[in-house]
Amino acid sequence: MQCNFEIDDDGLKAIVVLSKEFFEKECVLFACSKHTDRFFVNVWPDDTLNAVRISLMRKDGSQIKDNEIRQFMNECIDQQVRIDLQKEFGGLRQAIVDQAFRPLVKNNE
Repeated sequence: MQCNFEIDDDGLKAIVVLSKEFFEKECVLFACSKHTDRFFVNVWPDDTLNAVRISLMRKDGSQIKDNEIRQFMNECIDQQVRIDLQKEFGGLRQAIVDQAFRPLVKNNE
């Protein structure tokens, strides 16, 4: 189980379950924060599954559609990929930026 979801309460609440093995805290919180304009969000650990559970309820009280939850899950994946790439290539990226702006720093000294 990497991630899955279910919609309860006659379509008013969705529960997304993300594996802690694949999704880091920063990823989950960032993805949740991007959806607080439309959803009430609640996050809590599920230690029995080594996972985190996320509850989403629309602020306008309407039913949640599968596609909305799939978009949320894609946001989680996008954020985790961003985090993983930063870990792997962040130093290289910084070295390139430093080298690119090096002439400007020398001129200002």
